[in-house]
Amino acid sequence: MAAPLHIDLIGVSGMWCAQFLRSMPGRIVLVLVGLSLVVWGSRHPSLTGLVLMMAGMVPTVTGIAGICLLDEVRRSRRAGNLSAGQPREGRA
Repeated sequence: MAAPLHIDLIGVSGMWCAQFLRSMPGRIVLVLVGLSLVVWGSRHPSLTGLVLMMAGMVPTVTGIAGICLLDEVRRSRRAGNLSAGQPREGRA
């Protein structure tokens, strides 16, 4: 088997980062970063401010809900490795 041509950065460094983001301090950091983006965006009376506020809602909501987006990306990459003949969710 040939060596891979790319490095799986999500698999290597994503595990530590995903573990941190799942922990309570990681969730607090996500909420604080998201809220700071929302506040920073509210100070810009333009489209840039609106984009910053919407972008700040993503880490805020994921931090409050306890969703780790790195896990979702990693799970979708594993789902892409399944063969086309099998159901992806284990259901018929």
